[in-house]
Amino acid sequence: MTRKIIVFVFVYILFLIRPYPIYGYQEQEIPILMYHHLEDNINNNTVISPENFEGQMKLLKMEGYQAISVQQLYDYLNDQAPLPPKPVLITFDDGYFSNYEKAYPILKKYNMHAEIFVIASRILEKNGNNYYPNETVKMSWDQLKEMKDYITIQSHTWNLHYKLPSKSGKPIGAVFGPSFVNGQLESQAEYEERVRNDFIHSRKRIKEKLGYEPIAISYPYGIYSPSTIKLAKEAGFKMAFVIQNKHVKKGDSIFTLSRITINGNDTGEAFIQKLKTAKNT
Repeated sequence: MTRKIIVFVFVYILFLIRPYPIYGYQEQEIPILMYHHLEDNINNNTVISPENFEGQMKLLKMEGYQAISVQQLYDYLNDQAPLPPKPVLITFDDGYFSNYEKAYPILKKYNMHAEIFVIASRILEKNGNNYYPNETVKMSWDQLKEMKDYITIQSHTWNLHYKLPSKSGKPIGAVFGPSFVNGQLESQAEYEERVRNDFIHSRKRIKEKLGYEPIAISYPYGIYSPSTIKLAKEAGFKMAFVIQNKHVKKGDSIFTLSRITINGNDTGEAFIQKLKTAKNT
């Protein structure tokens, strides 16, 4: 009898000191969905039609998925708070106007939170003023503010969403390492200064315009190096995202968290199966 009492007391103490309830939260694997642009009648790896996007959000709701924020994910991965059952993180890259015009009303309709990783230099000062006519139009800061009830803004750099010639001569993401700039190969110190300054500037501008600093960055093209990670930490980011098409779970490197590329043609059961069967290795 005494042994049973001791075991009971031990289990009860464990229950009290756990940082989250005993509901299997430590076993959760979170799908993080990556979108970009919405446009009528186009569906591929970077563009989805509003109809198909709404179909995907409706399916998530029907299947019981609950959209979380980057902050919630960060807290969970650091044992600071639990997540709801069947969590999903919805993300967009770049900051296209279609996110405001087409995605935002759908997210509101289905009560789904999302995160947008913006190229901060491309966000417009005023609605409708497109300063980059050769690019798909981006949103304005006022539009980002308007979406704050369902969307949080994170960084996709200030202005490093392009590739540069590397030491090998092959183009590589501008955040990866020393590259040829104006015909000259950077030193490691010059590369680090360029990228660190960009990361810091993106955080400061978002803070200036929206009132909060982003805690996360998504590396352009999902390309990164150990130096990129170091610079993201130095700039003040708490987490970062890549593209590996697998779920995120506790124990994953918080500066290389995977996202799943969602194709505009992923509809119906195929869409849900993609979320369920994403690699977890």
